[in-house]
Amino acid sequence: MPKINVNLNEVEDLSQPIDAGQYVTRILKGEKAVGKDSGAEYIHWEIEVVEGEMKGRHLFFNTSLQEKALRNLKKMLDAAKVETNKDGSFNTEDAIGMEFVAVVGQREYEGKVSNEVSDYLSV
Repeated sequence: MPKINVNLNEVEDLSQPIDAGQYVTRILKGEKAVGKDSGAEYIHWEIEVVEGEMKGRHLFFNTSLQEKALRNLKKMLDAAKVETNKDGSFNTEDAIGMEFVAVVGQREYEGKVSNEVSDYLSV
């Protein structure tokens, strides 16, 4: 088997959660999806920390498209200053590149600690 000549000694382990706190973030992706078990629609977001010690780290979270949960989506879009159409609809592509402050916490699930975005604030 051939030797692979790369230096892995200084590669950062990005699988570890970041510390709880508030981070200025930029939206990278927003994709509509459907829950496997629930059949409920949601948007799966990917954001990147753009300032500070955690700069470059990616976070992932979902916002439900269920009518009773739309206030959470509206709060995130308002914080990121994403404009909606006259009928209240919006395009996820318009959110790409927009920035907001993500309030990030940690949670444990099945023995593994991960991050969760719990609130959204304007930059």
